[in-house]
Amino acid sequence: MAEIRNRLPLGTPIELWWQDEARIGQKNKIARRWAKHGTRPSAPADQRTRSAYIFGAICPARGVGAALVLPKLNWPPFRPDTPA
Repeated sequence: MAEIRNRLPLGTPIELWWQDEARIGQKNKIARRWAKHGTRPSAPADQRTRSAYIFGAICPARGVGAALVLPKLNWPPFRPDTPA
């Protein structure tokens, strides 16, 4: 933190923010059906899923926050071991 502050002009405010993200959604269960032992009856099931992606961040010092709720993501996930 001291290294960052030394590179900024004197008096520049620095805010610390904490963030988190989550995916919530529905995954349908496997369809089950009664059948005679040894048979394989068809058991059509709804294979669609629905999810929402929630991103939030807060600045405790200022008592403010921000959030996004998105129906889908359209970029690859962040991987710290991959060069930018």
